[in-house]
Amino acid sequence: MCKTSLTLEDLKQLRKDEGRLTIYISGAMTGHKNFNHSEFFRVEDIIKEAGHIPLNPARNPKGLKYEQYMKLSFSDLFVSNAIVRLSGWMNSKGALAEVFAAHSLGLKIIDER
Repeated sequence: MCKTSLTLEDLKQLRKDEGRLTIYISGAMTGHKNFNHSEFFRVEDIIKEAGHIPLNPARNPKGLKYEQYMKLSFSDLFVSNAIVRLSGWMNSKGALAEVFAAHSLGLKIIDER
């Protein structure tokens, strides 16, 4: 399992080295203004610009229960090659579960910095 950083240049290099990846974005949402969507969309733009495919939970439909959101997250992880851990991810029980699953699935781990 490789760890890399979340800079546009690093993600572009990753594209050259490994091809186009599907990258899930993981981070804290609950308790944040507008569920931290601005940060998720900012990172989504970086992933797209580098030529990868972002899977952004901020795009999930509104009005679901927490458990339903987690099920959607796990289904996205099953089709991902990598996961981006946003700053503060370790303060979210959902993100902790997503990262644990990513480790179990052997996904590449990418840290925001």
